[in-house]
Amino acid sequence: EMWRAIRLYDLISNFAEEAGKLSKDIIDLFQASSGDMTSIWSQLSTAYDFIADSAENLKGARQRCTDADAKCSTLLTMTGVFEKQLHLSKSSHKLMVDKDDMEFARNLILNVNALVDNCISEVETMSLFVKKGINKMPDKSNNSEGTETKDEAGMHLQHLFGTKPKAEVITDIEELNHYNAMINNATLETTVPIGLEGFSLIKSKVELVRDLLRQTQNNLDVCFTTIDSWLGEWNLSASPSKINDMFRLYQSSVFLERHLKLMPLLLQSMLIVMQTMQEKISNLKFDGYPVELGDVMGNAVGKLADGIRSSLSYITIDEDRYTCGSVI
Repeated sequence: EMWRAIRLYDLISNFAEEAGKLSKDIIDLFQASSGDMTSIWSQLSTAYDFIADSAENLKGARQRCTDADAKCSTLLTMTGVFEKQLHLSKSSHKLMVDKDDMEFARNLILNVNALVDNCISEVETMSLFVKKGINKMPDKSNNSEGTETKDEAGMHLQHLFGTKPKAEVITDIEELNHYNAMINNATLETTVPIGLEGFSLIKSKVELVRDLLRQTQNNLDVCFTTIDSWLGEWNLSASPSKINDMFRLYQSSVFLERHLKLMPLLLQSMLIVMQTMQEKISNLKFDGYPVELGDVMGNAVGKLADGIRSSLSYITIDEDRYTCGSVI
């Protein structure tokens, strides 16, 4: 019994010693984990601040899109009016398009282009803030179980963003450039029919710009939802999901930059066409003088009357009614 008690004492002593070591390891592990968690939460807090800053730029980008869409709506209405006025010009023999209205339409395109440029700037700043937030994330988070890589986050976005491919937009630009050459070479007789084609073409491109703006607004709404979630309540179990959201938000902002930069290319080509049409209409000439189509017709009738008067002096011409009077 004594030997058994001694052996049991040794066993209990060894067990207590190992238990003490285990307790120490647990305490050390807890202390290390606490330090890591403090560091992680500190880094997440900094990332949180960057995301909060990016939200302001996102709101600015959304407002620019809304303003640009409203101006496109006005431009669309005006090009439709120009079409109708040119149709009337064919029957009235007088150019009905108001040159001041065309100048206003050209300025609308400039304004839309400026708003899109501002929107691009807002999105670029948003992207920069999000990237800074990602850089402040703990290094281990990039390889944590349940988190995505940036490439995986980008793949996740593929189905969220419908957009017109760049190659197609370039085709639209080439179409505008081709038309610009046509209107540049238009004669007095062909200016009106080519002008009708031009206003119809510009209308279709304004519709395209509006589609691109609406896609951008939809994508910004997705980003806003992500940011709103990010700025909500946090807990440890939600961290992997929040980190994934940050990667996705960054990919969204980068995508939006590429998406938006297509629009100025298109708008600049539209602006060139509108300016060429404006100059062509303003510089219509007859015998070296700028004239309206109605003036051309009036001058032609006047010259015809002068010719008849000189050759048939015994006939009186009532120029107001363009009818022959009585023989003297």
